[in-house]
Amino acid sequence: MPGSVQQRRRAFLSLALIPLAPRARASTLPTVGILDVLDAKSSDFIRYLVPGMQRLGYVEGKNIRYAFRHLDWDFSKAERFADELVKLAPDALVTETSLAIRALRKNTSRIPIVAACSDPVGSGFTQSLSKPSGNVIGFTLNSREIATKQVELLKAMVPGLSHIVILGKDRGQNEIARETIRIATGQIGEIASAQGLTTSSMFFRNRDDAVDGLQALKRQDVRAAIDIDVSPSILSDEDYADLAIAAGVAVAGGASGNEKLLFSYYQDGAEALQWFRSRWPHLIDRVLHGTPPSDLPFEAPNRYLMTINLRTARALKLVIPAHVMARAEKTIR
Repeated sequence: MPGSVQQRRRAFLSLALIPLAPRARASTLPTVGILDVLDAKSSDFIRYLVPGMQRLGYVEGKNIRYAFRHLDWDFSKAERFADELVKLAPDALVTETSLAIRALRKNTSRIPIVAACSDPVGSGFTQSLSKPSGNVIGFTLNSREIATKQVELLKAMVPGLSHIVILGKDRGQNEIARETIRIATGQIGEIASAQGLTTSSMFFRNRDDAVDGLQALKRQDVRAAIDIDVSPSILSDEDYADLAIAAGVAVAGGASGNEKLLFSYYQDGAEALQWFRSRWPHLIDRVLHGTPPSDLPFEAPNRYLMTINLRTARALKLVIPAHVMARAEKTIR
């Protein structure tokens, strides 16, 4: 599509302002409805998805039409915008995050929803990643795979482990963060239970809260924890590791890739984002060509990174088994 990114955004914004009924009557082109979590200026869908579709031969106004609704993080508008998009009878719907997916699913069980979320199975969008059972398809961050490995590794590293505490930041009324935390804690609890472990959760508002909480874990003789997002949102990597060591708690890191903790098992965020951006147009293209959702398995980045900090292990008086060491991409001595 000719013109600068700013010109393309202005064009899409003007399209989004066309009244619903005239657009629905006028469009005989394949239509993709996009429920965007971000605003138009920040939209990855405008910046990457539309040019990606153009590289596959889809030109706006010629052989495809886009209908945008931008939430700008205001999920109170999600159901209204979802209803507006579904009334356009698009050939495909596109969104991300479980909250936005739910808003679209509430309005249609027929139109394919090409979406990204952390755990489509745990969120109830499908019964299978390999053969989707509903109209939601797309991408998963495979958070269940990461949580499974975190639990398994803690169990292998901490002798006699029976309980894991889930540590995170208290996000208040932030809807998307609360949903993410709900899914993550549910996953970890389910996975730990299957391995004979119990779990509990602790969420911090600020650094002082985290210091007091970690000291409380020491008094309770808690030996292991999984971090959701304490680092770096509340504590720096080094501060977090020092406080955990002082409390005698072996902490498994996740998305932040904190290399100061006992270990981290995670995906490279920038690499995963680039992968999503490259794959999204191809999946939409298959939907527009009539491939049924059940024939479109969920896709996921398949590269995971594992770092073990042997200095932290020594401070916690832990000996890392050789078979665990052999799995690490990086060790810090």
